[in-house]
Amino acid sequence: MSLKDYLERNKEKHENKVFYVTDEKQQAQYIKMFKDNDMEAVMMNTVIDTHFIQFLEMNESGVKFLRIDSDLSESMKDKETSSDENSQKEISENLEKLFKENLNNDKLKIKVEALKTATLPGMILMSEQARRIQEMSRMYGGFNFGGMYAEEETLVLNSNNGLIKSLLSLKDKEDRKEDVKLICEHIYDLAKMSHKQLEPDDMTRFIERSNSLLSKLASGQ
Repeated sequence: MSLKDYLERNKEKHENKVFYVTDEKQQAQYIKMFKDNDMEAVMMNTVIDTHFIQFLEMNESGVKFLRIDSDLSESMKDKETSSDENSQKEISENLEKLFKENLNNDKLKIKVEALKTATLPGMILMSEQARRIQEMSRMYGGFNFGGMYAEEETLVLNSNNGLIKSLLSLKDKEDRKEDVKLICEHIYDLAKMSHKQLEPDDMTRFIERSNSLLSKLASGQ
């Protein structure tokens, strides 16, 4: 399939944008979302593809290449649910406050969207520009380019997901505060795991938390 064919086939869903995959296993959750929404992404998993993308962007005016985990297409959003702006705004504010408090991270960027894929509670997005800067930094031995885009990851929470809805109903119950914290942390880690490998300490905490959640289920708490 040529670039022209791809752009023509997908212009109704994301005009002049080419979504691509670099790692089928690591980006499996994002690939599934694309398939669920009848969207296409191209495989670009070799070293030379990075230079090829830059070449095409310079020569194809207006065309942007975006890795599959860098942007959320409008085609993935549930527009009927999102149409109630006042309700969605209140949900967004409550969820943002809830997660920042329980993750103890005021700087975390959080965005709430009503997605068509209701089974997914959360996902991580990183802008294409930020990721390219980070990759360039690694190529040059960790040079930080003035600290640009150091913290560009965004946690996207799905307000259509059952677990997210349950969190909102539990947030004011004093006897469930520990459970709410565990769930928030677990959703965040699961989202990160779909985006990249967890750091060793984060993985250790994830396993310990998983065991704690399983123990609660087994004991009927």
